[in-house]
Amino acid sequence: MNVRIDKPSLILREELARLAGLEQRTGAVPPTALGYAGDGTTKTFACRAGHRPGVVWKDGVMQRQGPGDAYVVSYDGFTHKVVFAVAPAVAARVDILQWRA
Repeated sequence: MNVRIDKPSLILREELARLAGLEQRTGAVPPTALGYAGDGTTKTFACRAGHRPGVVWKDGVMQRQGPGDAYVVSYDGFTHKVVFAVAPAVAARVDILQWRA
């Protein structure tokens, strides 16, 4: 028996545009996107100072947060960091949607 579940992919640009429209209505600060390229060895990706990670994508696929899942978030008192369980492959795209902390 085969089961196929299709879920539309999220397009970061559309999500940011939607949130920017929300900012105009609510006065809230929209999230910012930060992009990295994997090198096959780096597992830790830092957010900008004063920001915390919201949603993380690897090669366009939303990743799950938590122990035993794709990544965890660490905080050293200054910077939030996304730490992957397995380093993203060479040239893998890592996108982090960051919210002002």
